[in-house]
Amino acid sequence: MPQTLRLDKYVAEATGCTRSESRARIAAGRVAVDGAVCRKADAKVGEGQTVALDGVPLGREQFVYLMLHKPAGVVSASRDGRDTTVVDLAAAAYPRRQLFPAGRLDKTSTGFVLLTDDGAFAHHILSPRHHVEKVYTVTLDTPLTAEMAAGFAAGVTLADGETLAPAAVRTLSPDGRTVRVTLRQGVYHQIKRMFGVYGAGVNALHRDAIGGVWLDAGLAPGTFRPLTAADLGAIARLQLRQLAERLQKQNVTLTAAPDLPERLGALCAHDPGGARSLRRRLQTLVEGPAAELLLRDPSVRALRVRWEQGTAVVEAGPV
Repeated sequence: MPQTLRLDKYVAEATGCTRSESRARIAAGRVAVDGAVCRKADAKVGEGQTVALDGVPLGREQFVYLMLHKPAGVVSASRDGRDTTVVDLAAAAYPRRQLFPAGRLDKTSTGFVLLTDDGAFAHHILSPRHHVEKVYTVTLDTPLTAEMAAGFAAGVTLADGETLAPAAVRTLSPDGRTVRVTLRQGVYHQIKRMFGVYGAGVNALHRDAIGGVWLDAGLAPGTFRPLTAADLGAIARLQLRQLAERLQKQNVTLTAAPDLPERLGALCAHDPGGARSLRRRLQTLVEGPAAELLLRDPSVRALRVRWEQGTAVVEAGPV
């Protein structure tokens, strides 16, 4: 990731204007860097420097993270020659960004799609080894049976012989046809194929949550909003759980103060790095100190993390 950015690119991304409009503003002396007017479009802007247009400081997000409520009939893609895409719905608000969906929903499905331009974060959400939970509301053409629930819990073997990771399913309606499914795996048409093993068809599918972040109930189909501090807190909770699972493989138990994820989320809410800065802070404040402590004393079998005076404190201690 580059440590500096051309001034014209910085201004264009911060204001949503074109690169030529940005250069015109710079040439006219309307742009200042660290309080001094700069007329060089190719001047480099580094981290920590302030850029202002007509005396008003500009804030540039390093990455964009959007919660979008996908309506039926829209495809989960960046571009499509025939249909409207999820990126099309946000393109006017973010004209200089190369957004893409982190995970897909079928054209007929609805619900939470995460749009971003942060490839590393998208990989973290999509990679099977991270076991990120995704929650769906599914309408079936037949009631859920005990056989289906047991099969999901054990891991369904698909018609092609592939055995999937265990999943959870429970009924949401008295007739048993509306169910909630929780997956920690991503396979093409997974839910439809899982129910198909039991002869059940899926009439409707709606994604409710990704990684502990729930679709905003007030977000109308086709609309979107940036992730909030609360959303980042939910992602922090997920990442702490993943760290705990990794440490458990070393026979080390990790417990965190209940308010730690929310504090980390709030800390990163106004950081230009967004969700990526959350991951960086978690590594700096929790993973690094935990690894150091275990290196100094391999006999430690329990770690706890608490928040003290604006930072995370990792220490050995009872569970």
